[in-house]
Amino acid sequence: MAHFINDAELLAYEPNAFIDLPYTSQQLFRTEDATIDQQTVTSAVGGFDGLAAQQVAVIGCETVPHSAHAIAAIDSDTQLTLVTAPVGLAQTTNLTLSVRSFGPQIGLVHAELMRALGLDPDNPDNTLNESAVISQGTVMRLEALGALWLAYNAAASLAGDNRTVREKAEHYRLRYRAAMHSVTVLIDTDGDGRADLCRRPGTVEFRRI
Repeated sequence: MAHFINDAELLAYEPNAFIDLPYTSQQLFRTEDATIDQQTVTSAVGGFDGLAAQQVAVIGCETVPHSAHAIAAIDSDTQLTLVTAPVGLAQTTNLTLSVRSFGPQIGLVHAELMRALGLDPDNPDNTLNESAVISQGTVMRLEALGALWLAYNAAASLAGDNRTVREKAEHYRLRYRAAMHSVTVLIDTDGDGRADLCRRPGTVEFRRI
């Protein structure tokens, strides 16, 4: 199932999520010997071949504040290129690089959104998929807001009295709910690139169990 957004696109909505939420994100990779030169990251240990462009790397250490950056390209097993270069680094060697993903949260929101649009892949009567959605910007925003709500909401349960995390969870819950109830999504049913249906997904909501 192709999601409407990836981690790099989610980064544009909430850069701090990849830094704030190490326990509700999925860690795909970690090394503690990263060296940075502008946008180029190298590691003698390597392991970058298992990564991909559009994933998100969190870089830092005890003396360098952590920052999150989209990966532009995997150059080799020991070198990758970031979309943006970390700025103001007091240290450029022996840095920790962790690649984190909110893929599970994106996947949950995506599945619910597809059902809300009447495009449930599990419905034998449905013959349409993600390519039928014309309103790509709209569904990308919905998927991002919903994923951030799920991620921060889960973190709020773990963080206890962490006010910032709880406030962000509520912020994204409200934004997601408002967006779901206000948007109209255009659907192309015959593949000609023109809208044939208008659907409002706001009748479906996530509920915490």
